[in-house]
Amino acid sequence: MESGVVDVDGSLRAVVWTDGKIRDLNELAVVGVREWTRLYAASAINSLSRITGSGFINGVSHAFLLTPAPCESLAR
Repeated sequence: MESGVVDVDGSLRAVVWTDGKIRDLNELAVVGVREWTRLYAASAINSLSRITGSGFINGVSHAFLLTPAPCESLAR
């Protein structure tokens, strides 16, 4: 899995891609719940799939760390 930035109609978007498919991190449910306006850069991803980057909350730039939730089917 790789992380990065793409330009979508003049708006930078934080993305990850794997197996040739791009996923916009702004489509994750947690982004809206946590009041992020837009994630605009995914800087790094580690072996635990934690993603760091930058985004806006109410027009102010902040760093973010996305950590995958445990899979419920494995937790049972």
